[in-house]
Amino acid sequence: MTEEIAEQLKKNREYMGQLLERNIIGSILYNMYRLVDTVATESIEEIERLQAVNNHLNGIVLSCTADNERFRRSLADGMRQPAPVSNQAKFIDLELALLRMWSDAGIKEIYKYKNRIKIYKREGLGRFELFYDLSQAMFTDVEDTANGDDLYAEEYKVSVDMLIKNRIWSDPTVEDGGESDAG
Repeated sequence: MTEEIAEQLKKNREYMGQLLERNIIGSILYNMYRLVDTVATESIEEIERLQAVNNHLNGIVLSCTADNERFRRSLADGMRQPAPVSNQAKFIDLELALLRMWSDAGIKEIYKYKNRIKIYKREGLGRFELFYDLSQAMFTDVEDTANGDDLYAEEYKVSVDMLIKNRIWSDPTVEDGGESDAG
């Protein structure tokens, strides 16, 4: 578009020179006005088109930002609130499977710290994390030692075999299967 305008201006300049020789200035001014008017009109239309595209894209960005903020809030709210009680019953099978697996691996005692189930070993030994409960609804019968200043793993450790027995006893649909070394 710029080359065309430059060419048109060059032709108009030549034409203007011819008209000046003949003293026809009004025609030159009219042609220059038409050229400027055409360029200005096309530029304004292009600017308006780009503004419409920009407004559309801004609307999309605002919508995505609002959706992102709603998603972030719902995720944060979901992380802060424990799962409803009705969901806790759904976790019994998962808890039992985890407990049996840990028992088969020789883990005797566990404790909970900040919703993380950890192996309890005597003081001074490393404590390994077994499971991180993001739902905050599992292993509700194991006291979380992070809930108080005077709660210590030594005092709130729980036997894996006892937890298995409790789950089998509390849910008659679960079969023991003899997989644990409870005794």
